[in-house]
Amino acid sequence: MSKNERTYMMIREIDRNKMPPKNGKWAAFYREIMLRMERTPPSKALELIFEDWDTATLARNALLQRVYKAHGGGTLRTRLQSLDGQILLYIWRGPNYGK
Repeated sequence: MSKNERTYMMIREIDRNKMPPKNGKWAAFYREIMLRMERTPPSKALELIFEDWDTATLARNALLQRVYKAHGGGTLRTRLQSLDGQILLYIWRGPNYGK
């Protein structure tokens, strides 16, 4: 390769929020929840049903970590509980949602 040859085709500037999301185990889950939260009225919460406690805990922790990195603390609130043999994760808007 000579000095003047480039290994890339083009460089351009884009907004950071236009970058494709980094794929990971919980990336699709995060995107789904955030899209649903946009459509959920502030007076409502999402209820997710999980098969086991460990998966529900992992999902909640991954979600809150991604939300904190992207939007800061207080964006979403969660509660994890077992009710009538089901593992439930509740998600609702926090005081800093949309700020």
